[in-house]
Amino acid sequence: MDRFTSMLVFVQAVDLGSYSAVAEEQQMSPQMVGKHVRHLEQRLGAKLLNKSTRQQSLTQLGQQYYQRCKTVLAEVKAAEDEASRYLNAPRGLIKLASSITVGYILTPVIAKFMHDYHEIDIELVLTNRSVDLINEGFDAVIRLGVIENSRLIARKLISYKNIPCASPLYLQQHGIPNHPTDLNNHQCLHSHQSESKKMWRFHGSDGDFMVNLHSRLIIDNGQAQLLAAIQGLGITLQPYPMVAHALDTGKLIRVLDQYQASDIDIHIVYPVSQRLTPKFTAFLEYLLTTLPLTKMNPVVSPHPNQILSESN
Repeated sequence: MDRFTSMLVFVQAVDLGSYSAVAEEQQMSPQMVGKHVRHLEQRLGAKLLNKSTRQQSLTQLGQQYYQRCKTVLAEVKAAEDEASRYLNAPRGLIKLASSITVGYILTPVIAKFMHDYHEIDIELVLTNRSVDLINEGFDAVIRLGVIENSRLIARKLISYKNIPCASPLYLQQHGIPNHPTDLNNHQCLHSHQSESKKMWRFHGSDGDFMVNLHSRLIIDNGQAQLLAAIQGLGITLQPYPMVAHALDTGKLIRVLDQYQASDIDIHIVYPVSQRLTPKFTAFLEYLLTTLPLTKMNPVVSPHPNQILSESN
């Protein structure tokens, strides 16, 4: 018989006062409880319990052995608790992929997470190509838009506002668009990646509008588009966190503020089959609770004419 189990049964027999109480606790028969106690007595070659039909009492050796067993059982429990805490503590590497634009927004949040979780390492791969989550060994992908794949779970993290804006130089040279249809006469910086990225959608009090874009410069990277807009090469449509500093410093001016461009959702995507490890669960919960608290949306800005007049 297992000596550790016999010690546990013996201690409980003393604490609970009867074999039947131990049997109920351990889901075994009273006869099996007696076998465990006798197993210890046979190993020791001495009696531990004086037992009659109505009462039981410890022998002198039984009293000493009882105290020692309690110490051993407590140490074993402490060791198991410590091992459990170690195994369940968030630690190890999380491998993520995201688009370059999302990575720009995400990096400050990841930095704060890593300050809070010192035993978690993160590898963040920024790419605009479509990655194979499973075959490339990623724990998750953080990306834009709607995800439709039965093999994947998509959790929405946040929606952000897209802000159309241009540099003061561009607006002075080409004029200020006051309606989405005015964009047909402007340079609208965009990507060649898909047809959807060659069209901007706006909603206003006078209806919904879709604008087909044209530009002498086509860039498949949001940050590069931002720099091109600052240099006066056209109007850019960017998530607010990307353009917030440029707007605050006057390098860019918001246009068409009476119209709302389509919002974009950020999702974290991971395989249905993926086991939610402590490290990934901690990261997922952190994103779900922290991202909505970040400054993602703009305050109402002055009309571009007012800004341009004040700068002259």
